[in-house]
Amino acid sequence: MTLYPPTHCCTNPNCPAVGPLKKAEVRQVVVYSHGAGALPAHAVHLYCRGCNTNYHHGFSVQAGVRTYYGDTPKYCSI
Repeated sequence: MTLYPPTHCCTNPNCPAVGPLKKAEVRQVVVYSHGAGALPAHAVHLYCRGCNTNYHHGFSVQAGVRTYYGDTPKYCSI
């Protein structure tokens, strides 16, 4: 299983960057499920060089401020 951000382009209206987010980093995570218990997975986050925003599967981070996306993610980070 791999968790991705919901977007591949920067959503900051003040960002000078155009096009898809380029820098991707992958880390190993553990997903806990009710039926199968702990499962190995990967979480990908994408970085925008134009405005220094990191996009994760459930939220974005810019200048140390975490902003959750409008919808409830299927998986939660702890």
